Amino acid sequence: MMEANAGDKVCIPPDYGHITVNAGSENLVMANWVSEGCSSFYEPIKVVGVASCFVIEEDGKKQFVVNYKCKLSNPVRHLKA
Repeated sequence: MMEANAGDKVCIPPDYGHITVNAGSENLVMANWVSEGCSSFYEPIKVVGVASCFVIEEDGKKQFVVNYKCKLSNPVRHLKA
């Protein structure tokens, strides 16, 4: 899980899949630059049918939580951009 804010840049390495979630209240504006030779890996997402994490809001605070419906072989890592 990668948490980013306005102006941050995030690089998705080859052989990874990703899902973008806008946890803010403003419109998300983003651009993707994709290398011609890049390959993404979405098979685990297709098999499980859900993302490994999602955003909830409790008492006015947003939290990223692990989706219990997603059976992961590796633990979720929470990184900053």
